[in-house]
Amino acid sequence: MILYSTINSNKTDVLAEKFLQLIQNGARTDEILVLVQNGRKKKNFVEKIKKISPVGNIGNLNVFSFFGLARNFIEKNWVHVENSIRYPNPCVFGHLCGLEASQYIFKNCIKEIEFKGYNSKVNLLHQLLRRYSLIVQNALSDNEIKIRENILHESY
Repeated sequence: MILYSTINSNKTDVLAEKFLQLIQNGARTDEILVLVQNGRKKKNFVEKIKKISPVGNIGNLNVFSFFGLARNFIEKNWVHVENSIRYPNPCVFGHLCGLEASQYIFKNCIKEIEFKGYNSKVNLLHQLLRRYSLIVQNALSDNEIKIRENILHESY
């Protein structure tokens, strides 16, 4: 199930109600995966479940942001990930997560590629991370990215 709507549309309430319906229909909490936008949304969802759950102990909740889910997957499967990375020192990458991994990748890319108009590599890295973060955290479609490019007169 995917909930997509405007801000202040009670998505957390709807998601919590659907979650409790699944439990009432026999699902275990550890069998349900809930993905939310960020850590604050995760906290809100967990608090809502604890507040409205008729059961005292609701068990293990699998509630993650997308980055948290990716990090957990990578940590649990690091041996396979490390074996597939063709880089002289892959272990360095294994200690990074989410935005840190993106920062590491972007930092290495801008070392090798000459970007015109940016005298400061730090400023370029900041701009890349800011734009990447906006795209990912807001789940922007290609069309939405193009609209923002036109409004801001900046390339994404």
